[in-house]
Amino acid sequence: MRKQLLLLKTLLVAVLMGAGVNAWADYTTAWQNTFDNVSTYSDGWAGAKSRSQSTYTVNQGTRSGDAKYISFSNNNYNTVWTYTLSDISAISSATDYIFEMDFALTRCNATGTTGMKITNSSDSELFKVLATGADPGKGSTSLVAGFVYTNGSASAESETVTMNTFRGGTLTWYNIIITSNATDGTDLTLTKCSDATETKTYHLSDDFVALGKIILDPGYGWTSVNQSYYGGGCFDNFILKTPEDVTSVSAPTGSITDFNGTSRTIELSTLTAEATIYYSETTNNKDVDEWTVYTAAFATTANPIYAYAKKGVYTSDVTTFATGAGTAVKLNKPTSMRTGANTYTITAVATSAYGVNATQTIHYTVNGGAEQTAASPAAISNVDGDIVAWATADKFGNSSNLNVTYVAAIPTGDAAWSYNLNSYPKDHKCTAIASALDTENGADMNDVTMYNLKEEAYPNLYIENASGWLLRNQESNAWKCQSARTSIAFNNVTTSDVIYIYAINDNSSVNCVYNVVNGEVKYNYSLQHYYIVPTTDGAVNVTFNTGSSINTVAVYNTSVSMTISDAGYATFSSTYALDFTGVTGATAYIANNKSGSNIQMLSVTGKVAANTGLVLKSTNGGEANVTIPVTSETGTYYTRDSETKNYLIGCSSNTTVNSADEGKNYVLSAQEINNAETVVWAPIGDDAATVTDGHAYLWLPADIVGLSRSLRMVFDDNSVTGISDATCLKDKGQMTNDVFNLNGQRVKKAAKGLYIVNGKKYIK
Repeated sequence: MRKQLLLLKTLLVAVLMGAGVNAWADYTTAWQNTFDNVSTYSDGWAGAKSRSQSTYTVNQGTRSGDAKYISFSNNNYNTVWTYTLSDISAISSATDYIFEMDFALTRCNATGTTGMKITNSSDSELFKVLATGADPGKGSTSLVAGFVYTNGSASAESETVTMNTFRGGTLTWYNIIITSNATDGTDLTLTKCSDATETKTYHLSDDFVALGKIILDPGYGWTSVNQSYYGGGCFDNFILKTPEDVTSVSAPTGSITDFNGTSRTIELSTLTAEATIYYSETTNNKDVDEWTVYTAAFATTANPIYAYAKKGVYTSDVTTFATGAGTAVKLNKPTSMRTGANTYTITAVATSAYGVNATQTIHYTVNGGAEQTAASPAAISNVDGDIVAWATADKFGNSSNLNVTYVAAIPTGDAAWSYNLNSYPKDHKCTAIASALDTENGADMNDVTMYNLKEEAYPNLYIENASGWLLRNQESNAWKCQSARTSIAFNNVTTSDVIYIYAINDNSSVNCVYNVVNGEVKYNYSLQHYYIVPTTDGAVNVTFNTGSSINTVAVYNTSVSMTISDAGYATFSSTYALDFTGVTGATAYIANNKSGSNIQMLSVTGKVAANTGLVLKSTNGGEANVTIPVTSETGTYYTRDSETKNYLIGCSSNTTVNSADEGKNYVLSAQEINNAETVVWAPIGDDAATVTDGHAYLWLPADIVGLSRSLRMVFDDNSVTGISDATCLKDKGQMTNDVFNLNGQRVKKAAKGLYIVNGKKYIK
C-alpha cells in the first residue's frame, strides 16, 4: 500500500501540473489530520442512527507501517457519520489550495447504495462519490458503476470501477484531490488507490467553494434504508495545502504526552513553518501580555490552555486546548466476586490514559479492620464482615470505593434430599425434557405448571415442561436452558431449609438465576453456586437464564433437632458446629469436674465445635423437642484436654463402651430411687454398653474416679440429680437393723422415703 500511495502521489503531481495547478513544491501544509494519535483520533466525528435497532462502531487501524486510519461501520440499517472541518476555517480566505484525503467505502448487502460527500458550511453539495449495483452473493466479484455528483446536480458523471467483495459486499479505496485557484476554478481528481493508473479529473466549479463537512452515509436516501446492512467507510490522511506565500498562519494543535495526578504534560505544534507558538494558562486575548513563548513540552495544572501561532506580522486564531488538568485521571472502580462461602476476589478494572496502562494495587478493609494491600486480583479469605476496596496506581487518581455487603454463609446440616441432574438415566434415551417428564403428575406451583421426572423417586423436584429445556444425557451440563428461560420448582420446602443449586452459563460472566418466586438468593459464589432461602413454607420456583446448564440441586437442613424424654435429660453430640445462642426448651452442659460423688456441669450458651459431648437439660423438667441452628463457625471445642475441661465424649456413630483401662466410663442412666425415676451417671462394669450416634458418655481419669458408684450431676444453677451415697433398698433386700427417719426417730418399718440404717442413708 505504501508503494501504491507513492506511485499515486507521483501521478497526481503530473496530473496537477498538467492541469495548470502549482507543483507540490510550491505548496505548504496548512492543516492535517493523519489519525496517528490514538487518544484523539475520533475528534470531530459525530454519528446518527437512522433506526433504533442499528449499532455502529468507530475504530482506529493501521493501513501500512505507522499510517493510521479511522473506520466507521454500522451493523443493520443506516448510520450517518459527519466530520466538521472546523480547523480549515482559518485559511478559508485562501485563493488557492489543495485538499487531499484517502477514502474507502464498504457495502455488504445485496443491493442499495453507499456514498460520501463533501459540503460547505451550508451543506450545499460540493461533490459526492456513490457506489451502487447488485452483488450476486458472498465471495463474488462484480463490476458496479461509480458516480460523481457535482454541486447538487441531479445528473451524474459515471465511471466504471472495480469493487472487491467483502462478506458479500463491496470495497473501494479512493484518493481524492480537490484543487482550487482563481484562474482555473475548482477541480476534483479521483484516483483508485488499488490501481493508480485509473485517474479522472472532474471540473466542478469556476468559483471557489469553501470546505465545511465530510459526510459518510450508507444509503443516504437513494434507496430503501433496509438495503444498507454493514455499510461503512475509512478515512486517512486529511491534508490541506496552500501556497507557501499565503498570509494565513495555521493555528497550533496540542497533545498530551504525559500526566501525573492533576498535572498534564502538553506538547504544541503548528503546520506553518518557522512560526512561533505562544501559550497562556489564563487568557485567550492576544492583546495582553500573559503569554509564554513555547519552546518545549511543559507541565500544567490549568484547564484549558490557549495557544496561537505567529509568523511575521500574521497570527493564527487562538486555539483553546482542553487538557483535563486539575483533575486526576481516576481509576475505574474494581469489581468483586464471591468465590467461596467466605472468600472473595477483588479485581482491578483496566484503566488507561494517554497511552499509559495503569498497574494497579488493590487496597481493602474487612469488617472495618486494618487496611491491607494486594496485587490484582486480590484473593481475600475468612471474610466475616463488609469489604471496602479501592485501587491505586502511579500517576492515576484513586478509584471510587467498592462496597461489598457481606452475607454470612448459610451453614447446612444433612441434605433432606439432593440430586445430580446429570445422572438422569441414559437408558431413557431422552433428548427433550418433555419426554423425560411424568405428564400424569403435573402440579401448579406459583402459577406455573410443573412436572416430575419420569420414573425417578424425587417427588419434591419439579420441572417446567417448556420448549426451552434440552436434555443431553451426557456427563456434565446435561440439563440446559437451550432456547428460552425455563424453571424448576422445589416443593414442600420450609423457611428452615436452604436450597442449593450448582449451575453454569455458556457466558461465564452471566448469572444463571434469572428470577426466584417465594425465595431469595441469599448469596452465590463464582456465579455457579447458589444458596436460596424460602420466604414461606411451600414451593420455590427458580427461573434460569437462557444458556444456563443445571447440574446439581439439593435441599439442606439448617438446624438439628433433639427430643428429650420425660426424664428431662439427654446426652447429645452433633457432627456440625452448633450455636446455642437463643435456643429455647433446653440448656446445654458440659461435664467439667468431679467432686466427691458429684459431677459439676457447666452451661454452654454460645457456639460449640462439632462432635462436642453435651448434656441437654429440659427447661420444663420433662419431655422437650429442641431445635439447634447449625453454624459455619468453628465455635469452642470443649474436651478433657481443653482449657475448660469436658469429660463428655461425643459419638458420631454407634460406639461400644467398656470399662476403661485407665479411668472409668459412665453412661447416663435413669434409676428408680424412692419410687421416683432419677437420672445419674452409672458406671460401666464388665458388661459393655452401646452409646448410639448423636449421643455422649462420661469418661473420668483414674486419679479422680474414686469409688465405682453412680454419680449425680450438679448444675451451675445448683440443681442436682440423684442422692449422694444412697443405696437402693430394693437392691439391698429387707432391712434387719434399726431404722431412723431424718428426724432421728426410730420407726418400726420403713415406708417410702429416705432413712438412716447403721449410719448410712438408704432409699425405699
